[in-house]
Amino acid sequence: MSSAPATKHVLLQRFLSLSPVMRVGFVGAFALVLWLFLDDYCWSPARKWADECAQIEKDLERCNELRTSLPDAARKNAVAYGKVSIPTDIPTTREGLSKSVDEILRKNGVAKFGYEEVGGGKMSSGAFTKSVGSNRVERCRGKFQVETTAETLTKLTRDLEQDASIDAIASIIIRRNKDDKSKLTVDLVVEGWANAGGSK
Repeated sequence: MSSAPATKHVLLQRFLSLSPVMRVGFVGAFALVLWLFLDDYCWSPARKWADECAQIEKDLERCNELRTSLPDAARKNAVAYGKVSIPTDIPTTREGLSKSVDEILRKNGVAKFGYEEVGGGKMSSGAFTKSVGSNRVERCRGKFQVETTAETLTKLTRDLEQDASIDAIASIIIRRNKDDKSKLTVDLVVEGWANAGGSK
């Protein structure tokens, strides 16, 4: 005969031999431990997931509302250009441009290049009115020249266009390298949009 039933029987007898107050206290303590365990490992995650699902549902409803009221031109631009971030201040935008160009060029094996900030000018007063209010949006630009292959240039332009700190490639001029026909000499101008404040 297995000893498990006998052990359970002994434990039950010991429990029944306790005073009513002790039995109630023991059951209460067990119930408290069980409740704490369920709350920490079952109910709390379930509540968190329910809250996250509710928030996602609200976000989806809000997106549907915005999509139905979105002008056709804005919808087409969103499909064509993707996500557009709210313009930051001019120093932050210039720093982001320089840093992104440096990281992307080094990532693609271009070690020798010179980066120079150039003027970009301000956009029309109506640009990004929902993001910057009555402020003006200014184009911050940086130009640089690289010598690379056609294959690397393809990867390079792709990474520049996809970078969050670069809003546009304003200019690209490609020439065949005079000394090495397998390489190209490329002049690029990248552009980032910045909140210029209330400047005219």
